[in-house]
Amino acid sequence: MESLLENRDENKEVLAIRNQAYKYLAIRDHFSSELRKKLLNKGYSQDLCDIMIAELTEENLLNDYEVAMKFAENKLQIEGKIKVYMRLVQKGVSKDIAQRALDDCDVDEREVCIRVLDKKIESLGIDGKLSEKEEIKLVNFLKSRGFSTTCIYLAIRTQDMV
Repeated sequence: MESLLENRDENKEVLAIRNQAYKYLAIRDHFSSELRKKLLNKGYSQDLCDIMIAELTEENLLNDYEVAMKFAENKLQIEGKIKVYMRLVQKGVSKDIAQRALDDCDVDEREVCIRVLDKKIESLGIDGKLSEKEEIKLVNFLKSRGFSTTCIYLAIRTQDMV
């Protein structure tokens, strides 16, 4: 009789964690690490969280690669691949999935870098050829946005030609 009661309690907990996970996923897509962290914060056990993450992944309701692709496509409109990669890894995405998502994104980092540079130059009110000090400031700004050195210097060179 006792094992039946324990089983009922386990089923209630499984149902509760499943409902909580569905609530989170209904609001927005989550990385598995994000969802695990939220479920743990709600007081569910590590084992139960791992089981739920595995079930949701198997049902394709949780897919780190797809979420990483969406995230990367969005962020690559204003940031470079280096920064987006670091953001993905900080969110708990494996390095392999983060790199694959970035490689599969159809975003031209050079064009984005040029667009970000043009916007920054406009906001600073810089007219004409860049001074050495302005160029250093802009290079550092673009580096902080995660653009590669190659993209940065191509963007700066393009700006100097205008």
